[in-house]
Amino acid sequence: AELASNIASLHAMAREAGRDPAAIAISYKAPAARPGGAASSDPARLLFAGSDEQSLEDVRKLAALGVSEIVFDVRSASMEETLARMDGFAKILRETASV
Repeated sequence: AELASNIASLHAMAREAGRDPAAIAISYKAPAARPGGAASSDPARLLFAGSDEQSLEDVRKLAALGVSEIVFDVRSASMEETLARMDGFAKILRETASV
């Protein structure tokens, strides 16, 4: 809800400044997310935490809000974990490339 409100405010400011809100790219940074986990029914679940299907739905929700770019922070303490996170997000990205 907060992101939707912030995007609406950005669009209003753009219109007030004579800019086309649709011409502004909206990016979202997903911090240290871990795809491929267990599904979560917790309403406070962070985006991109939980099952792959939940992460796919997160991409769809962000796209519906007008987000055109998602930056996944896959950094980890080890190279192995970083590569595993990259592999997990690669699957999600292939599934949502047309969203």
